[in-house]
Amino acid sequence: MDINPAKVMIPFIEKAIHEGVKRFVLLGSASVPADDPVFGPVHQALSNLAPE
Repeated sequence: MDINPAKVMIPFIEKAIHEGVKRFVLLGSASVPADDPVFGPVHQALSNLAPE
């Protein structure tokens, strides 16, 4: 089992953008910083790929 969410989420985000999606909602916790080693890459990808 792979616990790295970026391996699944970032390709999904890229495909959704390619299909025309412009806005995403990432549910999380205020106690998890944007540079967290687990979810940080997903936060960064969303900021770079879909700033809305």
